[in-house]
Amino acid sequence: MKDRLFFIIGCPRSGTTALVKILNLATNAEIFSEQDPKMCIAARMKYENILPYAKDFIRKSKIEMITKAINNNLIYGDKNPNYLFFIREMYELWNCKFIFVLRDGRDVVRSSMDFQKYRGKVYERYEDDGKSIITQPEENYWDFSRIRPKKNERIYKKWRDISKFEKLCWHWNRFNEILLKMIKDLNKKNYFNVFIDKINIYEIENIFNFLALKGFKRKKVEQLLTSKINTVKQNGITKYLDWKHWNQDELDIYNKHCMKMMKRLKYI
Repeated sequence: MKDRLFFIIGCPRSGTTALVKILNLATNAEIFSEQDPKMCIAARMKYENILPYAKDFIRKSKIEMITKAINNNLIYGDKNPNYLFFIREMYELWNCKFIFVLRDGRDVVRSSMDFQKYRGKVYERYEDDGKSIITQPEENYWDFSRIRPKKNERIYKKWRDISKFEKLCWHWNRFNEILLKMIKDLNKKNYFNVFIDKINIYEIENIFNFLALKGFKRKKVEQLLTSKINTVKQNGITKYLDWKHWNQDELDIYNKHCMKMMKRLKYI
């Protein structure tokens, strides 16, 4: 089943939505962006090691949609950051392919700061801020699913006191720590790492070939690559500063959490 389904996984604000739109040019595939079920609660439980029968859960969650696509002679694809915690189970179930999307953490943090201010709440639960009254998952499923420190970690005790900027720095590092750990257990033929900062038409064509997608259209891909997909539109309101203009405190906070990962991913 390896050539019939794939999953796209990347830290939020890493360009996964843009990649889905480009890959949906394929004529022999049906590619979704966070198809139901979103698995927000299950992902949090899996991260905290309290989700029983994880493989059975992911199989039951996806099998109907996968079977429908395959029965229609289509390749099935979906992107969701919550798949991060189920990579091993999906690999064992279906020997599927993965597209892992990576982006410079400084740009992810900057984009996340814009997103949380203008489009969605990020780290705004009671566990993140003592002034918040948000405690239930259904009040914001996506924020509930976001990775947080575990109780045995040093940062856990001061989590509420650190800034949202610092939380997002920590999050980018932790997400990619988990991702790189998961990748070690995969056959290299089953995954493709995409550095979205360096994406070009040749890389897109390589992804099409890797996934056995048909219908690659050079001109259309070029148009999509130069357009801004899923960017935060602010109607003239000032965006969060590009990292080149961060102050020293911001740079120190970012480097404290992310320097090692930046080196592992060869961004510096």
